[in-house]
Amino acid sequence: MRFPTIMLEDRQGFVRSLRPNRRVVRFELDIFGHPLRIGISFADRPAKLAELVPMARQITDLISRLITNKLNSSGRKIACQKGCAACCYYLSAVSTAEAFCISNAIFALPSQERRMLIRACCTAGRSTIASVASNRIAAQDMSQADTLQNLSDWYSSLHLRCPFLVNDCCQIYDDRPLACREYLILEGSGACGGDCTDRDRRVDIPVSIAQILAETCCKLQGRDDTVVLPLAIAYAYDNPDDARRTYPAETLVRTFVETLCDNICQNISNIEMVAFPL
Repeated sequence: MRFPTIMLEDRQGFVRSLRPNRRVVRFELDIFGHPLRIGISFADRPAKLAELVPMARQITDLISRLITNKLNSSGRKIACQKGCAACCYYLSAVSTAEAFCISNAIFALPSQERRMLIRACCTAGRSTIASVASNRIAAQDMSQADTLQNLSDWYSSLHLRCPFLVNDCCQIYDDRPLACREYLILEGSGACGGDCTDRDRRVDIPVSIAQILAETCCKLQGRDDTVVLPLAIAYAYDNPDDARRTYPAETLVRTFVETLCDNICQNISNIEMVAFPL
C-alpha cells in the first residue's frame, strides 16, 4: 500500500505501524485558547508542490471545524451552507501549488464535465484580463489585505461568478481553494444574500493556511506567483516544468512549518521532528 508522500499523521497510528521509517513534524496551535495538535508525516522521497495541498486542506478543515464548534457552543452559527453562493462572485486567489492541484483534479474529470469547466475558466479568464487592461486598481500606500480587498471588490463589479459554480453549487467542492475554506460568515437576520463582505459578520481566522502555503511556494520557487482562481488552469498549462518539479519531501514540509512559525510564532509551540525507529 502506497501512502501519500505528505499527509497528516493518523491518530490511530496505522500509517506508522506499516511505514515506521516515515518522519513526522509535530506542533501545537493555539486556536482561540484551544490547543490543536498536528503531526505532518512524510516519506523520504521526492514530492511535487501540489502534494502539499491535501495536507494543507486537512489542517484548514481542522481549524475551521474547531472554530465552528466554539461558535456553536457560544450560541452563534456559521451562515455558510449548500446553495449559498454569495461569496462565489468575489475574487479568490490560490497559491501555485493549489493551481497545479486544481488543474490536476479538473483534468481527471469525465470529458464532458472537464470541457464545461475549462470553457467556463476561459470565459472568466478573458473577461478578467480584458477588464484589467481597461482598469487600474491603485495599490500605493495600501496594506496587502486592503489591496486584495479592493481587487476582490473590483472583481465582484464584473458580475462574474466563479467558473466552478454551477446552479449555485461548487463543482470542485472537495478541491476548492483554501481561501474558500477559510471564509466563514456568521448568521445574521438571514443568509448572506450578497452581504458576505460585512467585516462584522466575517470570522477572523487566527491562522491562514492559504497565506502560509502561498508564502511556502514563493520561497521554494523563488518568486511570487499567486494566481487568481479563473486563471489556475491556464497557469498550470503555461508552467509545466514547475508543475513537474520535485523537491525532497522534507524540504517541502520544513519550509511549510518554518513559514507557519514565522507568521504565527505566538500561536505555535512544542515543535519536534520525529523519526520512528525501524
